[in-house]
Amino acid sequence: MTNKEEIRVKMAEFFSGEISSWIDSQKGQTDGFEYGRSYVESMQRISSEVFQLSMGKNPKSKNQKNFKPLKE
Repeated sequence: MTNKEEIRVKMAEFFSGEISSWIDSQKGQTDGFEYGRSYVESMQRISSEVFQLSMGKNPKSKNQKNFKPLKE
């Protein structure tokens, strides 16, 4: 499996797990504000993790750039 495929698998697993836990936490939810707040928090965690996975490891030097888009 290539590095890009591994990243995609990790992203999919994280997304699936995060959505499943969010759905489970919404059982019995009656407050619309709380529903929206928890949804936004969950999406922020997902977007942060996807961003980190797409960027790769942090460079050792602040002058070194390490951005490689996932496009093939």
